[in-house]
Amino acid sequence: MPVLRVRIGDRVLRGVQVRLPALPGPALQGPDVITVHGSGHRTSRTWPRKIDGTFAIGAVVDHLLGLVQTEVERPRPDLSFMAHDVPAAASALHVVHTAAIVLGTVTPDTKADDLVGRVGDEEHRAQMLARTRLGGLTDADLRVLSEVAGLFHGRARKLDDFDPFEPINDRILKVLRFGQRRDRVVERRHVLLLDRLRDQVTIADPAGEGVTTMSCKDAEAAWKLGGVRGIRWLGTLSRSTRRQP
Repeated sequence: MPVLRVRIGDRVLRGVQVRLPALPGPALQGPDVITVHGSGHRTSRTWPRKIDGTFAIGAVVDHLLGLVQTEVERPRPDLSFMAHDVPAAASALHVVHTAAIVLGTVTPDTKADDLVGRVGDEEHRAQMLARTRLGGLTDADLRVLSEVAGLFHGRARKLDDFDPFEPINDRILKVLRFGQRRDRVVERRHVLLLDRLRDQVTIADPAGEGVTTMSCKDAEAAWKLGGVRGIRWLGTLSRSTRRQP
């Protein structure tokens, strides 16, 4: 099913998507409807094909324009708080911290170390602090850290059927593990995908320059280098539906 995105100037509105029906015929996959997805509660609507074979395009456009106006009027997050040049081992902590502020699960005055302090198990908390200095956080650490930040951390296992550098929407952020050669050693760090325009991606790179823009070609090379035994790493962070204490 084709997906249309809306762009105004150089800003792609990730909170507005239009899913079109597949071509009719024997190979038709999925429902024969047009769906406009919004990021707010109950803002998505669906229009089925009418008996005469057409769609209520006027209603689709009206709803779409309403969502666009809401999206444009929403303030863009201030990323001036973003850390930079932190040790690569601490990059995952700062990526979770950045995602939590962007997605609104913590206040902007929350510090990255505050998230570790929320981990209830004292032994695990000490282990995580040690790994932010050497070795880097594990997937289990990321799940725990995300939970205390009000987020849900997911891990993509199948990576060959979608574009890793295409943002999903404004409610789900992609996390990638990049690699960089330092002498004869590959140093791995986590980055957060923020936006994309044509062949350029904007990432939050706390172990690098903070918020930065790079080509998809360079991002692909860094992502490949960050893999372990040929397996690349990609995760997601979204708002958790669990009630926080």
